[in-house]
Amino acid sequence: MRYPNYMYRILVIALLIGIIPVIIVGFVSYWIASKDIEDRVKQSNIQILKQDQLRVEQMIMNLEASALQYAGSSLVLEAIRGEISHKDYRQIWDLSKGLYTLQANDGIKEVYLIHFKDNWIIRNNGFYELNQFEHAEQFKNAAAQNPKKMFWVFADNPLSSDTVNLIVKLPLYLNSNNADGILVIEMFRNDLFRSLFEDQPGHAIVLDAEYEPIVAGPGQFAVDTDELRPLLDSANGFVGASLNGQDWGIAYIQSSYNDLIYMSFESMTEIKKQTRKIADITIITCLSLFLLVAVFSYYGSRRLYSPIKRLFEYLGGEQYHDAKDKSHNEFSVIEERFKTMFHSEKKLQLQVKEQFPRMRELLVLQLFMDHYSPEDWLYKCRMLGFSVQWKYYAVIVLQIDTLTDSKYKATDRDLLLYAINNIAEDIIQDTNWFKPILLDQSQVSIVYCDKPTLEEANAYFYDIAKQLKANVAQYLSVQVSIGISNTFDQITDAKRAYKEGLQAIQSRFVLGNDIILHYDDLRYNLEFDNKAYIELKALENQVLQAFKPADQPRVEEAFQKYLDAIAHKQIGFKEYQILMRQLLSKIYELIQEHGVPITEVFDPSVIQDEWKQLNQTEEIRKWFGEFVFAPVITFLLNREQSKFANVAGEMLKIVRDHYDRDLSLEMCGDLLNYHPVYLSRVFKKQVGMNFTEYVAQFRMDQAKIWLEQTDMMVSEIAEKLSYNNTTAFIRTFRKVVGETPGKYRTEHKKND
Repeated sequence: MRYPNYMYRILVIALLIGIIPVIIVGFVSYWIASKDIEDRVKQSNIQILKQDQLRVEQMIMNLEASALQYAGSSLVLEAIRGEISHKDYRQIWDLSKGLYTLQANDGIKEVYLIHFKDNWIIRNNGFYELNQFEHAEQFKNAAAQNPKKMFWVFADNPLSSDTVNLIVKLPLYLNSNNADGILVIEMFRNDLFRSLFEDQPGHAIVLDAEYEPIVAGPGQFAVDTDELRPLLDSANGFVGASLNGQDWGIAYIQSSYNDLIYMSFESMTEIKKQTRKIADITIITCLSLFLLVAVFSYYGSRRLYSPIKRLFEYLGGEQYHDAKDKSHNEFSVIEERFKTMFHSEKKLQLQVKEQFPRMRELLVLQLFMDHYSPEDWLYKCRMLGFSVQWKYYAVIVLQIDTLTDSKYKATDRDLLLYAINNIAEDIIQDTNWFKPILLDQSQVSIVYCDKPTLEEANAYFYDIAKQLKANVAQYLSVQVSIGISNTFDQITDAKRAYKEGLQAIQSRFVLGNDIILHYDDLRYNLEFDNKAYIELKALENQVLQAFKPADQPRVEEAFQKYLDAIAHKQIGFKEYQILMRQLLSKIYELIQEHGVPITEVFDPSVIQDEWKQLNQTEEIRKWFGEFVFAPVITFLLNREQSKFANVAGEMLKIVRDHYDRDLSLEMCGDLLNYHPVYLSRVFKKQVGMNFTEYVAQFRMDQAKIWLEQTDMMVSEIAEKLSYNNTTAFIRTFRKVVGETPGKYRTEHKKND
């Protein structure tokens, strides 16, 4: 026997099966017990740290509240907004008393009230000019760089490394980084964090939001904060880390109040002291179990190996081994012997059968996309087991008409087409080798039959389309149209037939939705004569002419007549698209004639020809009205309004420059190259009075100025205003002003 090695493998497996659970149980037991002890220690450290954090933050919040109360007092506001000198003893004394009150808090070293603009500072030992305070510029920069109204300076304190500063910008209502003044409270660093160092079992450290150390203790404990940064992945927790050559348990909490990070460090050796006894007991227990498992594994593996030995000898393993690699074991020999009893061909056939529907779908898709030669097609059909001995073929193309006024949304169209394709499979595929497919927003099916005559074949294909349409309406409540191609006898003509089916279904923009149409029924409508083209061209010009008065109802009425004429002529879908594109091009030209790019007037959907996706005349009318006509009318009205304003402005300038001449609409028309009647209408619309009235009003206003400010005679004023005689001027002045020029001068001279 050359293969006793497998018995040894069974022995090894039995040992592993017995030993691995013992190791796992021992490890898990030890891990759970030690983890429980460590967790209790960790939770205890976190709770102590949290209590210390709350005490520190309570001290900070009390101090901030006192600072805000003092900074918001009327006394401070008056001092910041007013001016103080060393002579204002009473005011300085009152301000100093507030500072003394703040300094009464534990740990406060000194309090400063600083006014940057007025250059003074009040501190414990009196009132000084700010330029005598050596740290004034540093405090001013700190206030300008920090956007908060109140903030702490823990690091780089300009006053002392042993203290921290609370800075409040003044006045409080000012929303600017450049404060008029500040209130500075200087506090001893160790007093602020004293409770943190007194309660912690190990070392403690406080970091700011940038992981810079603020305070550490007790002793000279130090740590590289760059090593801590990647360890803190949450707002609080406990992590283990090796720092400075020693393993530490680190409890940390990041304050949500001021983003300070409180950390305590305890040696992992101290934490794990209680777990060592548990480890010793676990090891002794596991070793005892290992010995028992080894004994039972040896006897068990011998009994398990005996049936393998008999099977190996029965299959002639010794002889097989002589011709094979000696590295094979008993099971390898048995496996290879069994494999020779089965054939791989059956498995391959099953795999081909599983992929058969997909291959059929791919073949149909290639029929529509490529052009097969008859020889290529016959080869592919024989390879897949297709039968091509059919007398008549046709292509049925189905499209959803519209989802408007239905329970579906536009985004459901793809899902509905998928469901329709499944319905088509149920109807067609039972007796059809060609799988229905989805192609370019259409459901497409190849159908065939062996009917005796062409008329019977067409009727059969029509019945299939009718059943498909009825089932879609019954199960999905969706309105669809179907186009049927001409009948053909060579399957390689499927690509041409698919185009015929599309052309048939595209005629619904003329015939309406919810139709089943054969390509033969369209043939007489695919072309139209020159007379029909001339009539449509005239209607197109009417649509374009309707834009000139910028009247949208008139434009839409002309466009409706244009669409009705297209439907009446029953032209083909391609010709319809050409006509719509021509109309849009003319409208684009109308916009470009004004020197404006079409992208500034139209929605991108217009430029990208989204109208081609529309199938109903009503949808086309609404789309053009909303996305084409309305923007163009708005643009033309705005251009016309701007033009009116420019013309009226030029006429007003002519009156101001030439009021002393004989002014008329004809003169303005000559200067501006416009017809007087047009100028009269524009001036009346923009100014609110006719041109003659405005000229008279302007001249009388000028006359009133001369009457009030000069000693010119009335006759001289009349002459300067281009009146032929003084009587006409006086009559006009009385009509406009309500009194004679002489009386007006007398009254206003008295007032002066």
